[in-house]
Amino acid sequence: MLLFYLKPKNNESLTGFFYRTAKENLMDNIKWINDHFSVFTGYQPNVNLMNWGEQNHIKDTSNFLRIEYQLANSMTFTYLLEFHGLRVDYTKNTIKCPWFSYQTTKVCPVCLKEEPIHRLDWSFTYSFICRKHKLFLIDKSLVLHKCC
Repeated sequence: MLLFYLKPKNNESLTGFFYRTAKENLMDNIKWINDHFSVFTGYQPNVNLMNWGEQNHIKDTSNFLRIEYQLANSMTFTYLLEFHGLRVDYTKNTIKCPWFSYQTTKVCPVCLKEEPIHRLDWSFTYSFICRKHKLFLIDKSLVLHKCC
C-alpha cells in the first residue's frame, strides 16, 4: 500500500508517525494517506482514536504502518498516562482529559530543526519547556506547519 515503511523515533506520537510516513511517501496532501488507510481498513482514520489508544484502531494503524502493536500502543496518550502513573476516570470524563491538549500542540523549534517529528510529551498540557534545549515550547499550531 505504501512505498516506504519507516521506523518510529524515540518519543514520537503515533499520529505524528502516521503523518511523517505520509510525508516520506511523497503524499503532499494529507488526505491521501487518510484515503489509503480507509481502503486498507474500511474506515477513515481518527486522530483522537490514534492518540488515545483505542485497541482496534491501534491494531489497524500498526498493521497499516507495519510496526508491532506494542510499539504503536506505546506511542499513545493512554500509554504515556499509565507510564507516569496517571489515570483518567472515563466514566466521568469520556471526551476530554486534562493532561493532554486536543486541537493544538506545543513544539520546540530547535528540536524540529534537528529532527522534524512530533514528540509525544509535547502534548502534555503541563509541558512548557523543552527538556533537551531548556527553551519554552511554542504553543501556536501554525508554527508546526511552517517548520515541517
